[in-house]
Amino acid sequence: MLRAAAILLVVVQHATWGGPLLVPELGARPFEMSVQVGASTLMVISAYFICQTLRSSGPWLLVRNRLGRMLPPFAVASVLTYALTRWFGPDALHRDSEDLTATLLILPPSLLDELDLVDPSYWTVPLQVMAFAAAAMLWRTRCSSGWWLRVVLWAAVVIPVVISAVVLPLDDSGALATLHGDLGVHRTHLFAVGAALWLWATGRSGHTILLMIPAAVAAHHFHTEDLPSSLALGVACGLIAAAATGPDWSHPALRPLVWLAGISYGIYLVNHNIGYTVMYQLRLAGASPAVQSAAMVTASIALGWLLTRTVEQPAARWVASTPPRQPDTPATR
Repeated sequence: MLRAAAILLVVVQHATWGGPLLVPELGARPFEMSVQVGASTLMVISAYFICQTLRSSGPWLLVRNRLGRMLPPFAVASVLTYALTRWFGPDALHRDSEDLTATLLILPPSLLDELDLVDPSYWTVPLQVMAFAAAAMLWRTRCSSGWWLRVVLWAAVVIPVVISAVVLPLDDSGALATLHGDLGVHRTHLFAVGAALWLWATGRSGHTILLMIPAAVAAHHFHTEDLPSSLALGVACGLIAAAATGPDWSHPALRPLVWLAGISYGIYLVNHNIGYTVMYQLRLAGASPAVQSAAMVTASIALGWLLTRTVEQPAARWVASTPPRQPDTPATR
C-alpha cells in the first residue's frame, strides 16, 4: 500500500507541479502538489527490502535478481523516452548534453563528461545500483551486523552533512559539489533510515534505532532546504514502521493498490518526460490543464503496466530461473 501511495505521489506531483514548472507553456494547474516525498519514500522502502533480501537470499542473489529486474525495463524506457521527447516533446525537455548512451551505462553524469540522463527522474536508478553493490560488499564484512552496522548507518546520515557543511564550501571549482550530487551522497540517509527500520521491525535493534527517523528528516532538510517535504518524509518513515510491524491487510478493496504497487517501477520510468510530452501534445490540441494532468496520470499507469508485463516481469522470471553460480551466505547468518 505504501509503495502504491508513494508512486501516486510521484505522478501527481509531476502532473500538477513539476510539469508546469519545467514546461511553462503548459500553464497553471487547478491545484498543485509540490511536496516531493514520493521518490524519497520509494528509496526508503527499497532499502528496507534490500535488507530483507540479504537476510533471506544473500548478496549474490540480491544483486543478480534486482539488476535483472531493474535494468531491462530501464533500458526500454530510456530508449522510448529519448525517442518520444525528441519527436513530440516540448523544447524544454531537449538538452544539448542529453545522451542515451550515458543513461544506459547507469553511471553518474559527472563521470561521463557532464552528460545528462535522458530523463532527470532517472537519478534514482544509478543510486539504487550503487546501494545494491555497497550492501553486497558490506554483507561480507563485520559491518553487516552488530554495532559496526549501526556505525555505518549513522555515518551514512552524518558524514554527507559534514561534507556539505565543511568540505564543499572550500571547493572553489565546484567539481567536488557536482561529484557529491551525482554520486547521490546527499541521499544516503534514505537508505540508512530504511535499513534502520528493518532492524527495528525484525527485532534486531532496540527502539533507540528509531532516532534515525528524526536524524534522516534533519539531514533531508539540510540537503534540500525543503521543510514540508522533509517532514513528509518523517511521516512516511513512521507509516513504514507501522506497516512493518502491523497486521497484513488482504481486504479485496485493497487489490487495486496491490496491483498499483506491483507496477510502480514501470510507472516511475515513464511518468516524467513521457508524461510531460503527453500533456504538451494535449495542450497543443486545446485540452484544459485538468484534462492534461488526468491524461498524464492515466497514460503513466497504462504505460507502466505495459512495461511491467512485457519487459520487467519476463526478465525477472528468466533471471530467477537461472541457477546461482555460487553459494550464498546462509540465511541464518
